[in-house]
Amino acid sequence: MTKGYIGQVDTVAKLQDLVLQFNKSGVKSDDIIINNNFNAVVDIVNDGDIILVMSFAELFGSITELFANIIMLAERRVTLRSIEEPLIVVNSQQVEFIKTLNELNGKMRTIRTKCGLQKAKANGKTLGRPVGTTKVDGKVLNAIKLHKESSLSIEKACAIAGCKPRTYYRYLTKMDVTPK
Repeated sequence: MTKGYIGQVDTVAKLQDLVLQFNKSGVKSDDIIINNNFNAVVDIVNDGDIILVMSFAELFGSITELFANIIMLAERRVTLRSIEEPLIVVNSQQVEFIKTLNELNGKMRTIRTKCGLQKAKANGKTLGRPVGTTKVDGKVLNAIKLHKESSLSIEKACAIAGCKPRTYYRYLTKMDVTPK
């Protein structure tokens, strides 16, 4: 049985237009499912059903998401079709091909990311988490001041200032100052 799927719709006129287009494609009004969550629709359909959507591009945010849903549906022997992309009909016989394309897409994304990081590094960009923060710097500076101006130990000065002694020593090392 062919079931239509309509996701989020802004106006009643738009909904009526979509229902009319599904009707022209052979889907009865009673067989149109309106739900913002596509995965909820998957729970409703039966093995061997066909889900007809308006557009893959509007429904899925990426090829990866489209492939993941196609694979999930194919495992249940559910065919996915689109009104706006009629040449793309995906059924269970094509799942291995889709899985391979999905894996290839992931590898290509990884390669692009690594190349981008290498290029950024070559252009002098510092990658990763920034070193230190001004909040910590202020706390350490307060601890240094407390330690120098009073007879407090470094551990007690750090406790009062709200920083760890290890951070205190790391800061001194970074500033090339030896602790007293």
